[in-house]
Amino acid sequence: MALSNSLGSVSTALSTIPDVVATPSLRQTVSAPAGYPQTTLDRVSRFVKRIELFKDLSLSECREIARGTQERVFLRGETIFREGDPVGVVYAVASGRVKTIRSNRVGKLVILHLAGPGDLLDGLGLSMGSNHMFTAQAMGRCQVLTWDVEVFEGFVQRFAKLQSNATRFLVRRLRMTECRLHELATERVPQRLARVLLRLIVQSESCESRQPIDLSCEELAQMAGTTLYTVSRVLCNWAAEGIIQPERSAIRVENLPGLIHVATGGPSSDEERGCAIPGEPPRGDHGDASRDF
Repeated sequence: MALSNSLGSVSTALSTIPDVVATPSLRQTVSAPAGYPQTTLDRVSRFVKRIELFKDLSLSECREIARGTQERVFLRGETIFREGDPVGVVYAVASGRVKTIRSNRVGKLVILHLAGPGDLLDGLGLSMGSNHMFTAQAMGRCQVLTWDVEVFEGFVQRFAKLQSNATRFLVRRLRMTECRLHELATERVPQRLARVLLRLIVQSESCESRQPIDLSCEELAQMAGTTLYTVSRVLCNWAAEGIIQPERSAIRVENLPGLIHVATGGPSSDEERGCAIPGEPPRGDHGDASRDF
C-alpha cells in the first residue's frame, strides 16, 4: 500500500488513540499601546486566528485580543518557563515546536506533549500565584504569544465563545492525560512507541510528504515512558522488518500499515517469533507501568 494512501488508515487507527536553563530572552515585543503599527497588529491578529482556542471568534474580538499580546522568540534549547515557576502569563505557540516535560525526584524526564503552531502551552484557567507543573522548552526557533493572566481572564469573561472554547480545551487536555496514563498502565512498549510515532505523523502531516520524524531516541523514550535502551532495541527490530528507516537524529516510516498493525495491538515479527523486548514482561502480562521510570 502506498504511504499516501494510508492517511485514512492512520486517522482510523488514531481514532482509538487519544491525543495527539537561562531566563527566556524577550527578542521582540509586539504588545499594542496607542499608535500600535497597523501592519504588526494585523500580523499578530493572524497568529491569534490560528490558535484553536480562538476558533469562531469575530475579527474584532481577535484584534482586541491581539492588542494585549506580547510576542517572544526563542531559539532551540531555550527554556520558556520552568516547572515550579510562578504563573504570570498565558502562553500559546505561533510558530515552531515546543516540548513540555516533567522530571521526577532523581531527574528522569518524561515528555508530556509536543506543541505546535496554534497550541496553548500553559496559564489557561490558572490564577496569579499558581505554579507551572512542567517545563516548556523550544525544539527549534519558535514564536510564542503571551498574555497577562488577569488580562486574559478578562477576555474569557467578556467573550462567550472564548469561554466555551476554554472549557472544551481544558476537558480535552484532562481526557488526553487520563488516556496517556491508561496507555502507560496497560500497553506494552512497542504499542506505546508505535502510537507515539503515529501521533507525530498526523501532527506533522508527514503522511503525504514522507518527511522524517526528527526526534532522538532519548526524546522518543521520554514520550513513550520507557528507557533509551528499550526504544533503541525496538527501533532496531522495526528497521530489520522494514517498518522504519533510521536516519541521522530522525526516523523515516517506510511501512505505515505495519506501524499501524503494531499500534493497534498486533505483534511485530520478533514478538511472533517469541523474542523478548528488553524491559518488557512476558506477552499477556503488562506488568507494572512504572518499571521503566
